[in-house]
Amino acid sequence: SCTQISEVNTICYPQTTIVTLSNLGGATTVWTSSSNVQIVSSNNSSATIRGANSYSNGDGWIRAVLSNGITFQENFHVGKAVANNVLFRNNGAGVNGYFCTSHYGNEFEILPYVKNASYEVRIRDLSTYNIVAGPYNFTGNIATLPTNYNYTPGWYLFEARGTNSCGTSNWTQWEVEFVDCTLGGGGGE
Repeated sequence: SCTQISEVNTICYPQTTIVTLSNLGGATTVWTSSSNVQIVSSNNSSATIRGANSYSNGDGWIRAVLSNGITFQENFHVGKAVANNVLFRNNGAGVNGYFCTSHYGNEFEILPYVKNASYEVRIRDLSTYNIVAGPYNFTGNIATLPTNYNYTPGWYLFEARGTNSCGTSNWTQWEVEFVDCTLGGGGGE
């Protein structure tokens, strides 16, 4: 049967994860990894890995190069599910970059997408810093704000943080404008 590398979704620091190769057929293995991944130990059929340090985050990989010329690579997320970017969409108005004061279609996308992560978002008044909505919990990276609110037009802080098997990240903030979409108003991030 064919050589296979085990599947990995997320690796953390300082916890270790073992990646295995099966059905080597006598081939020898050289293991390499992305810079945010540390290979703690390895042998012909497995490598023990973890995040390179407590700040390691983002896309990572480990590669097994076999003596018969075949290469296997497993890609995964390293570290906490940090919300590095958010795209604001108003799918009701078909426009990106702002939300509507009414409740229809205020969709957002949190990037990067981290498999098996959940996200928490909240909204603060930009002038008082008071939380005016949330926190709301979402799974997946694309969601719509709940429909039980109406905002006054103006600028707010949209905050998000992620939770995965490595823990919960710090809150990340973006300014977002809420506009009265019934007037055809514009907006921006």
